[in-house]
Amino acid sequence: MNRLQTPLFKYLALGSLCLTSLTAISGSLLDDQGILDEAGRQTVKEIVALPISELSAISTDSGSVYFMSENGRYIISGVMLDTWSRKELTSIGDIKQSIQNANVQSFRLAESDRSNIIFGEGDKTAYLFVDPYCESCHELVKEAQNINGYKFVVVVVPALGPNSDKASREIYCEKDHAKKLAGYLDGNARGSDTSCDFQGYEKTLISAHMLNLKGVPYVVGMDGQLLPGKPANLLKYLQEHES
Repeated sequence: MNRLQTPLFKYLALGSLCLTSLTAISGSLLDDQGILDEAGRQTVKEIVALPISELSAISTDSGSVYFMSENGRYIISGVMLDTWSRKELTSIGDIKQSIQNANVQSFRLAESDRSNIIFGEGDKTAYLFVDPYCESCHELVKEAQNINGYKFVVVVVPALGPNSDKASREIYCEKDHAKKLAGYLDGNARGSDTSCDFQGYEKTLISAHMLNLKGVPYVVGMDGQLLPGKPANLLKYLQEHES
């Protein structure tokens, strides 16, 4: 797997992104998925960034779950909500399931996003996160082209640096999926829509950021299982993770 060189949100048009801006964009993404309507709309009054880089879940013998910062200074007691699965995480099992799986239904809402390259036919959908200049990503996409019975949603993200961001934006600005795919594989993507805005592209970056994408390629099967890297046999992997 090719490791992420720059945090994906750094490529947002907002440039130097503060926590408030990132939260606003994430809120927009959740709004598209209808989550805010369920939770009830409230105005954010203030945001304070906590000095926490990692958060661990701790289960006690009584069944209680607490969340602790990496240095042990902060212990959080309360409800954790997975905004993608739209459920409270009340046990260690719930938390493990949330970490290891993506809510495929949430991804389906973004299938028509022009950031994506879509090909194949079938009632089974797999998601491939790739970078324009990732060799193993190209191999994965070519392998997918030879698999029948699946629809593939190829999500292009700039994992390998500024040149990848430029190429990803060119792919985004091409409306035709066949041309998107050809431009991705031959490295000569040229967006035909010169008037395109990048709102959808930025939401794609936020989606990948919320997935905690650490590198490419990245595969999400029908059951939502997350696989970093290229599987030895893509068809076999998809068949093993259909439900």
